[in-house]
Amino acid sequence: KSEDRLPSRAGIVVATYSMLRDIDIRTKVYLRNMQIQEWAGHEFNGPMIFDESQCMRNAAASDDYANGYSEVSQQGLAGINLQDILPNARVVYTSATGATDVHNLGYATRLGLWGPSTPFEKRADFIKTFEAGDIGDLEQLTLSLKASGLYVARSISYDGVEVVHLP
Repeated sequence: KSEDRLPSRAGIVVATYSMLRDIDIRTKVYLRNMQIQEWAGHEFNGPMIFDESQCMRNAAASDDYANGYSEVSQQGLAGINLQDILPNARVVYTSATGATDVHNLGYATRLGLWGPSTPFEKRADFIKTFEAGDIGDLEQLTLSLKASGLYVARSISYDGVEVVHLP
């Protein structure tokens, strides 16, 4: 239960995105995140792996709902909050979904796409700039991230796969 203390610091914590978005309405605190922070400790510098990280997309909502963007994602906000409260964690985002929309990168606070020493002061500035561009701009961004070792994209090949039809 989200109000219970995790029993030990030894081991691995696995949580679903829907678990992370469990929020206390009165305090606006993500209960699971506080539970994880208490378990990990404030100086935690171990891995925090967000598998299927595209589940946090729309962490920064667009005002332009007419273009099909949805409201802000509570899962995305919870994921950002977890990254914020464990600032020394080593974050890995894994996703089979490429960066085809700038809103799908709003959760990726650890990639250094906005903030000090970047061209974009805030996430909103980053998103607004790439909204004004096209998919080619995002391709250039991912190429830069790949060149710096921050982004890896793989393709699955069926080369050598044999399909057997059973009777």
